[in-house]
Amino acid sequence: GAGSLVLVMLSLLGYRTIKTCHEAQQLVLAEKDRFQQLVENLREVFLICEAASRRLVYVSPSAAQVWGAPLAETDLALDALAAAFVEADRLRFVQVQKKLGKPGDNTDIECRLKRSDGELRWVRMRMSYVGRAPDAGWIVGLIEDVTERKNLELALAKMATTDALTGLPNRVRLYERGEQERYRAVRYSHPLVVLMIDIDHFKAV
Repeated sequence: GAGSLVLVMLSLLGYRTIKTCHEAQQLVLAEKDRFQQLVENLREVFLICEAASRRLVYVSPSAAQVWGAPLAETDLALDALAAAFVEADRLRFVQVQKKLGKPGDNTDIECRLKRSDGELRWVRMRMSYVGRAPDAGWIVGLIEDVTERKNLELALAKMATTDALTGLPNRVRLYERGEQERYRAVRYSHPLVVLMIDIDHFKAV
C-alpha cells in the first residue's frame, strides 16, 4: 500500500539504509516533490508493482496519454495493463513478466496496444526487479510510445525488399522467400519447384 510506495520511492531516490517505516515517512515528506518531478512529468509511463503479488501500487498520469484514456481504478494487477494489447503480444508479455522474480532480473519488450479510441500503437516496456531478495521487492518499469520509430522501421524494411517502380517484391525479397521455402521443403520432405516467367519488352510497359 502507501507504505510500500514510500519505501520504493526512497529506494529509487538513493536512500539505501532505511530500516523503519517511521523513518521512511519522515524522509518522504522532504522528497515528495522531488519524486513527483521525477516521474509525473515524464512522457513515459512510470510504474511500481509489488513483486510477490504483481499488484500495481503506482502508475504515473502519462498512462492516460498512451492508453487513450485514464486507467480504471480496478486495474490493479500488472497483467491488467496488457488487456489492451493485441492477443499475441498480450500472451508474450504475461510470459515475460513472470520471469521477473529476483534481484537483477529485467526485461525489454515491444507490444502493440489498441487504445480506447481504436488506434493501434506500439509501446516499449522496460521493467526491472528492485530489491534484495526474491519476491520481497518491487518491479519498476517504464512504458514508452515508440509508434513513430516502429512505423519508420517497417517502412524502411519494406523499401529494402520492394521494387520502387512496380511495387512488387524485389530480388532481396525473392532470395529471402526462396530460402524460407527451401527450408520448408527440406523439413517436410516436399518437392520444391521454381517457375520463372520472362515478360518481353517489360521496360516498355
